[in-house]
Amino acid sequence: GELPHSFSGYGSSVAIAGNFIVAGEPGFAQDRGRVYEYQREPSTGVWSPSGSLIGLIDSEALGSAVDLAALPDGTTSMLVGAEDTRQPNFLRFGSATYYEFDPLTGQRSQVGSTMLPEIQITETGGEFGGVVAMATDIRRVVIGAPSSSLDISNLNTGRVYTFEYDEDVGDWAPMADAILGVRESFLGSALDMSRDGSRILAGAPLAFGGTGVANLYEWNGSTWIRLFRLTGELGQQMGTSVAFLNDDASRIAFGGPGSDRGGEGIIRVYQDRGGFFQGFFESLGDGIVGLEGENIGKTLAGAGDRVAFGTDTGSFRVYEWMESQDTWLQVATGPLNLGAAVVSISMSEDAKTVVVGLANEQVQVYNLE
Repeated sequence: GELPHSFSGYGSSVAIAGNFIVAGEPGFAQDRGRVYEYQREPSTGVWSPSGSLIGLIDSEALGSAVDLAALPDGTTSMLVGAEDTRQPNFLRFGSATYYEFDPLTGQRSQVGSTMLPEIQITETGGEFGGVVAMATDIRRVVIGAPSSSLDISNLNTGRVYTFEYDEDVGDWAPMADAILGVRESFLGSALDMSRDGSRILAGAPLAFGGTGVANLYEWNGSTWIRLFRLTGELGQQMGTSVAFLNDDASRIAFGGPGSDRGGEGIIRVYQDRGGFFQGFFESLGDGIVGLEGENIGKTLAGAGDRVAFGTDTGSFRVYEWMESQDTWLQVATGPLNLGAAVVSISMSEDAKTVVVGLANEQVQVYNLE
């Protein structure tokens, strides 16, 4: 495909679903931003460019975040964030837009209006759209504004917005008031949404002086109720990355790259006990700890019994939960040196394909044996 521009952030966001991959390049064309789409030919396994979207506003940084969801007809829906979209008053609030494939035109079409945060002064520079995630079974999305503030005394609290598509009105509507973080916590720096849209994960990696917090919320029909909170250790920055690992959202994973003295980083996974104990979570193993200088936990993805993460030293690894041994076992690894740190990662629903975006502006795809 077309080569990205130097220092444009190509690959800073990636997503895979079905036979489709998208990669963001928020610095394209004076930061208008661009999203590249690729499609795999099932018979050959070859990936080819299949389209792109280009930002319409100078410096809006389209492609700051991307997500994909596989639909029953074999196509995908796509959610794209632009963390610096400017409003008519020239202040930058950010935005997010949802697309689906239109069989009549053979192209992606925008569904509903572009989603925006609350247009108020404390949301200026809040980076709404810098992090996005969506459900698969319903038109429901979650969007982070990690740098938004409550007031002058409570800066960088962060907010998490949720929207649902109203079929009667034909547009997106907020599900509830935005979830607000605490001062300097940057809530919404990492997000994920369950397949059915009933649960969301939200990270606040700088909460409590960099200890970090990861939260699980569940929708009760009118608001989001927090079911579980994991607080990191001193300097751990827990919640830098978050992920649901299975379809029913009972298995959740969190990353804390600031762990330990040598920059190892850690991944922790928890399981909802279910049944009478539904909503009570227990740790699966002692956590996956990186090697010195890897700072694992900045990027995280997973599916089923597998979890994948990138390293600052330029590789990625895949671990699988072995129930009979009560431990995580490494089952795959990328090349020992990809040439640059991994800045984004995504895993296919069947846990057999991993996509990584690198700091040197490459996107690489690996099939797991």
